[in-house]
Amino acid sequence: RPGKALFLKKTLYNEKQILKARQKQMIDIRQCIPQDKGDTERAEAAVAAGYPAVAPILPELLEWMQDCNWPVAHVLDSFLISIGSPLIPHIRVIMVTDDMIWKYWMIAIIMYGSREVAEAFRADLERFAYAPTQQESHEELDEVALSTLQEYGWDRPG
Repeated sequence: RPGKALFLKKTLYNEKQILKARQKQMIDIRQCIPQDKGDTERAEAAVAAGYPAVAPILPELLEWMQDCNWPVAHVLDSFLISIGSPLIPHIRVIMVTDDMIWKYWMIAIIMYGSREVAEAFRADLERFAYAPTQQESHEELDEVALSTLQEYGWDRPG
């Protein structure tokens, strides 16, 4: 029947048009990675894209939390906290580095703000709080870890 064939042809054409429109709307998520500490526009784009869209760029977004005094960090902090447990493997990578300041910010911002992330690092928090190295103590990891433990009622009595 010619009517049915025409209907199917129009339907297929419409589906192709819809697909093309969706592809144009799709954002290249790599465009949401800030290029410098003041690139709040891209940081805001990452927040707007939301999770799980930003999952492929989580390591790059966490790099902007190396110094939470940076403008991009102020845009990203609450958003990253809201992601919660998907951050854990990426934060594990950070926690084995020698970058004490980055560790400090992971504890002070992400772990303090996300109980589920803090719980994954509870043993680390306890070690920082109660048996820090000299360098960890110098960078105040002991203080921020204890504060985080206290926030969740995990600190030792005494």
